Amino acid sequence: RVRTWNFTDGCGNTSANFTQTITVIDTQAPIILCPNNQSVDNNPGVCGAVVSFSATAKDGCGGDVALTYSHTSGSVFPIGVTEVTVTAEDVCGNTSECKFTVTVKDNEAPVLTNQPADVIVGCNVDGTVPVSWTAPTASDNCPDVVLTCTHNPGDQFPIGETEVTYTATDANGNTAQCKFMVKRSAMPFTGFLPPID
Repeated sequence: RVRTWNFTDGCGNTSANFTQTITVIDTQAPIILCPNNQSVDNNPGVCGAVVSFSATAKDGCGGDVALTYSHTSGSVFPIGVTEVTVTAEDVCGNTSECKFTVTVKDNEAPVLTNQPADVIVGCNVDGTVPVSWTAPTASDNCPDVVLTCTHNPGDQFPIGETEVTYTATDANGNTAQCKFMVKRSAMPFTGFLPPID
């Protein structure tokens, strides 16, 4: 802004006009209001979740304020904690920023398919004959599923019923189980043999 000054003394003499330039500089950053920290469950079948958010900002000069995000609202966030940074910039180039976190929890258990049925083993003189079956298949919305079992195909089983349990555990501690029985029959009693001389 330009201001013009004129000076007049007591005798009516005047000076030449004097101009003064006044420049107002905006050095105040905009005020930004961040979203609250968010905590959500994973989307079914996805190792993450779609999360939406929106920040607001205002400036002392009343002009437009541009908002930029380090992560896009409405995108898929991975399992765990993600920090999001929001930056606000006014028309004069002043900036401010805020941060919040998005926490995605994996609450989806693994899935076991091709679960073995009970295994029936007939009587056999040799009780050490191994028992075999096909192990189930484990899948999960997130990778790295560990499959453990109380017994393995090829193990020897005693006479009677033995429960076999498979447990699938994902990287976030969610588990699923399946169980079946191995039933080994005893040799039937056919009577006493005659004494040997």
